[in-house]
Amino acid sequence: MSAAESTRIDFERGMSSTPVVTIALIVTNAIIFFVTVIRGMLNSEAAILSAGALSHDLVFRGEIWRLFSAMFLHGSMEHLFGNAVGLFILGMAAEHAYGKLKTAGMFIIAGLLGSSFSVLLNPGPSVGASGAIFGLLGAMIVFFYKYRDWFHLRDMRIGNVLLMWAGYAIVTAYFMPFIDNAAHVGGLIGGAFTGYWLTPRMLVSRAG
Repeated sequence: MSAAESTRIDFERGMSSTPVVTIALIVTNAIIFFVTVIRGMLNSEAAILSAGALSHDLVFRGEIWRLFSAMFLHGSMEHLFGNAVGLFILGMAAEHAYGKLKTAGMFIIAGLLGSSFSVLLNPGPSVGASGAIFGLLGAMIVFFYKYRDWFHLRDMRIGNVLLMWAGYAIVTAYFMPFIDNAAHVGGLIGGAFTGYWLTPRMLVSRAG
């Protein structure tokens, strides 16, 4: 091990296995999903729109709130499960690196930008938290690149897991109704931009 490598901080040291904000987001998404199922809001396009799905026409008629509400809707159990897995892994890393409040902020900003991309490029309806989750992925990619000389990963399989989840989300978007990849791209850009400008919690801790 070189001198530079020996001074790097172990990124995984002290990482909580129960990230509070991330778990709260997963529970919220799960509750909303089961409510929409019980009320039959996934049975048709009209029903999913009544639940708050994205629609190009409706958003441009003034229903801007759909940019936010669509982030907490899912088209199927498989859609919810895949997003929950990705959110847990990425949220755990993001909360460790940036802190709870900044992670929540990145999630929302990336989700809104993902919804905006979706509305601009697709007629809708579309739903899902994956745009926001791709934002956390973008933030962590930026984190590990920008601070690559400061931190190191003990288990490089984390990167493989993230790539596998990203691939899963992109591929399944082509086979599930109400999901589109424009939100993924927008979220990734939003998260990367936000992650670049925010000061990580770990950086503050190291300086202290």
